[in-house]
Amino acid sequence: MILRATKNEVAQLHALEIACFAEAWSGKSLAQGLENPDYLTLLERDQCGDSPGEPLCYLIGWQIGADVELARIGVAPGARGQGHAGRMLDAALGIWRASGAQNVWLEVRESNGVARLLYQGRGFAPVGKRPDYYADGEAALILRLVLARSSEFIPWPRQNLQH
Repeated sequence: MILRATKNEVAQLHALEIACFAEAWSGKSLAQGLENPDYLTLLERDQCGDSPGEPLCYLIGWQIGADVELARIGVAPGARGQGHAGRMLDAALGIWRASGAQNVWLEVRESNGVARLLYQGRGFAPVGKRPDYYADGEAALILRLVLARSSEFIPWPRQNLQH
């Protein structure tokens, strides 16, 4: 189930962040994002009956006017390859479309073929490159998605998204 993350889930978000990224954000940064109304932080948990299951995937992005910066999609190592990132991205794109966003921007490691395929499949296109972007010297590709007008898309079903 995909839900908006809450401040009570910072420790779990941080643990997932550490498991997913060598250059992990701090718990403090994650908490500050949850308090910022421009940020969207989604969390998907394993469905375990009536109780919340283990965190599987999360997404962090923020919207300023018509532009969105997609900063993070992280999937727990044991849950990769099962479509969690795609469902998470679809959920966020639906929310941003509904809020009037026109462009979604992101940086992705040049070597991250799996993520690049995910983004390409959703219509993201390369618009630039940042050499030496990451601490290890790897370049980042800058990708952009131009969001369709609301009459041109089928909205993501939000019955599973709770505020």
